[in-house]
Amino acid sequence: MSYSVRVPETPSASLNSWLKTHYATSSNRVQFVVGTVVCRFYELTTLLHLRILNARGNLDSKTMWMAACGLVGVTVTIAAWLLFTLIMATSFIIHGMLLYAAIITGIIGLGLGAAGALYFSKDMEPAKHGEGGSGEYHHHSTVTTSWEHSRSHDE
Repeated sequence: MSYSVRVPETPSASLNSWLKTHYATSSNRVQFVVGTVVCRFYELTTLLHLRILNARGNLDSKTMWMAACGLVGVTVTIAAWLLFTLIMATSFIIHGMLLYAAIITGIIGLGLGAAGALYFSKDMEPAKHGEGGSGEYHHHSTVTTSWEHSRSHDE
């Protein structure tokens, strides 16, 4: 599948050629996204460059192109920093959810450990050394099952 990116016409012939060569058509989504971001950057820069030249026609085009590139680059940097700050500022919600999930999991683990050690150890039979020779624990249930009830009249 081929993706196409709208390549802007910039004042630089070499940049136009490079954008068309590298980003006009993309073979995968990652290249398409990268191409879209790069082309939108230069489209915004070209728009700013033209606005500056229309407002002040007596300025050097090359100097205004460099200024527009720098201004858009700084704007993108500040926007990225603000977005990161916003995400980090709202991350307390995720932090709180993970913290309480860990606390609840820990309390459940302590409760299960205490139940196993204190309550369910009451009816354990002591292990007899020497029987079986394997050193395994053999559990004898104190609960009578329906199979054991029906077994008594079969004998």
